[in-house]
Parts: sequence; structure tokens; C-alpha cells
Amino acid sequence: MKKWNKERFATIWENLESMIKLRSLRARIFLLILVIGLVPCIVMRHGIVSNYEDMAVEQRITGCLYDRGIKRIPLPGWAEGENRLLLICRYRNSMELENCYLCGEFGVNTERKITEQPTALLIGDWTAQGLYHYAGSVKYLYDFRWNPHCKKRPDSRIYLKLKDFKGTCATVRLGRAFYEIPWRAAGMIDITEALEEGDNHLEIEIYSSLRNLFGPFHLAGGRPEVTNDSVFRTSGEKYTPEYKVEPYGILKAPVLIER
Repeated sequence: MKKWNKERFATIWENLESMIKLRSLRARIFLLILVIGLVPCIVMRHGIVSNYEDMAVEQRITGCLYDRGIKRIPLPGWAEGENRLLLICRYRNSMELENCYLCGEFGVNTERKITEQPTALLIGDWTAQGLYHYAGSVKYLYDFRWNPHCKKRPDSRIYLKLKDFKGTCATVRLGRAFYEIPWRAAGMIDITEALEEGDNHLEIEIYSSLRNLFGPFHLAGGRPEVTNDSVFRTSGEKYTPEYKVEPYGILKAPVLIER
């Protein structure tokens, strides 16, 4: 890998910052959590230097994240403790500097620090359990024993109640049966035919959205009526320096109900 000149990088970066200030641009380069992705113009026109050795990173694209315009580039040489990532580019008026993300098998706590990847979750908001900026699904696994002779009436039905969850939608798998829950109001499922005497295995999968990954994060005053580009660049009373994320997960344990 090519060795880069540290002084040259410092000069380029100072010039870039000066140009940004002269043009009054709100250009921000984030070293965030969870995903590292670079938009095409940055990928084609910049250099990446990792850690204090100032070793250039090979811009080898290994895939995309959610969108073909967000490329994945492996970052070798990370060590425990503090690490430095320096992005260098030749700024042009036609460019817009986008956010960058770290992607890997790790967790992120509420202070937005990288932690070990969670292996188990409790009932409740998963953003407070190491999945602060997570954009994906989580599967909850339950094993229980069913005795049909314990029913109060022979003709009664057994329902799974899953209404206290936060997510875009959910799915349930019980044995070979599969159920879809497109919204919380549909979280009362008749599982009578799927129950088997003895051991049963239940899987509940909650799907989140890209909200906690892409934002908006600094919007004061709750959810906006309309989500557009303005909510990502707030100022004045509409801006808060704190990061605001949406809760996701099963917030209250599911129960079986006989009717």
C-alpha cells in the first residue's frame, strides 16, 4: 500500500476547510457508528488514511449499504482503543460531502460509543441495549409447553397477543405456521391450529426502519408533520445538539389468551 505524506494531507485538509468556510457550506464528515459508506463522488475523488501511521487505505469496494450509491470499503489496521480515520478529497462546487458510517459486528451504546455486539436482549427498547443506530430486524425466540387439556372450554381458541411493540411491522413463526403483522392493531393472532401438544418453538421478528441510521437526529420538538430535506438541517429553535432516535423492539412481553 502506498505511503502518504502527512504534511501534504494536512495542507490539503486545511485548504478544504478554508474553501468550505468561504462558501458557507454546512459540510460535515461524521465518524459514526454501524456503517462505513461513501457516496460515488467521494469514492472517486478522495483518499482515506487510517490510524496514526497515516497508511493509505485501498479503495476496494466490497458491496453496498441499502443503496447502490453507498459503497462499502474495508478498513484494515484497527486496534483496541482510539483510532483515527482521515478523509481527503479535492473539493469542487459540484460535490456535496455526505455522512460516513462505520459498519461491523459490534454494538453502540446510548453515548454512541462502540461496544461488544449484543448476544441477547431484554423486553424493551433495543436502542438502550447496544443497538442505538441499528437498522434491521431482531428475532425474539420463545420455547414453551402446551397442554390442550388445560383449556377452559373444548371449543375455545388460543390467541397470541403482540400489540406492545415498536417497529414498521412484525412476523411470527410457530412451528410450520407463519403469520404477518403489518401494524400493531393486527397483533392479535389466532394460533390454535399451529399449537402442538408438548414443546413449541415461537419466533417473533420485529423490523425497524432506517430512521435511527440516517436520521434526522437533531430535530427538536418531536416528529415533523412532513419529512423532507429541511428536517435534516435544522437551526434555531428546531435544532437540538442531542441525538434523537426512535425506540424499537418488543416493549411488553407477548401473552397467550384463551377466548
